[in-house]
Amino acid sequence: MTEMVLKIILEKEDIKVISAKTQFDLANLYGKSAMLDAVAVDSNGKTYNIEVQKQREGAAPKRARYNSSLLDIHGLKSGGEYSDLPETYIIFLTEKDVIGDNLPIYHIDRCILETNKLFGDESHIIYVNGENKSDTGLGRLMQDFTSADYESMHYEMLAKEVNFLKNNERSASSMCDIMEKALQEAREEARKEAKEEARRETEEMAYRVYKAEKAKETAEKAKETAEKATRESKRLTIKKLLDKNKMSYEEIAEVASATLAEVEEIARTA
Repeated sequence: MTEMVLKIILEKEDIKVISAKTQFDLANLYGKSAMLDAVAVDSNGKTYNIEVQKQREGAAPKRARYNSSLLDIHGLKSGGEYSDLPETYIIFLTEKDVIGDNLPIYHIDRCILETNKLFGDESHIIYVNGENKSDTGLGRLMQDFTSADYESMHYEMLAKEVNFLKNNERSASSMCDIMEKALQEAREEARKEAKEEARRETEEMAYRVYKAEKAKETAEKAKETAEKATRESKRLTIKKLLDKNKMSYEEIAEVASATLAEVEEIARTA
């Protein structure tokens, strides 16, 4: 379905999606992460983020900017060149005309203001107006997204999806509602998975700390045992040399790697 939607929105029949994933979590090491509704990659390496938003706030311009930046961060591998960044599309399917200029679709690209020429960074943002119900491919797609009757839908793939979901007891009045509900369920599932993963990581960290403490304790005991054995060995050596009574205390201390005080102490207790 992702491939079909992209072909209609971009008016390109040659798009071939090779991977698509819903609820794609893009982490940001330096700030806020984002849970994207859907991310797809085509056969040319172009990356698409498709967001279904019923509320104006969810399709704010800076949300589009942030999603685009996250795709860039994750699109460039360590050691890669900036020229390796893939062409990206941030696409919002909105129930209302959030831009407000009564157009069916809005294409946003960076341009040079002085020359009105495209900047050419291959970063694109697209808003699709859900209020557009024209007799065009895009208009018919939006009709289907807001239709409650799958039998009257123009696109068979969407009709089958709505029919399947409704027959599986998902309470929704339109494709847009169904997708919103499905995405909300996916978000909840993603949150549960993230919570479980955090719990596992916490337990693993606690176990690693425990093992480190035990290793430290073992090392300290081994060091204590070795020092005790060294002291006992030194004491026996000094005692044997004292028993022979052939060396001065100073000589015994030098031979046994001991201090004169240690030799005198053992001599007094012998």
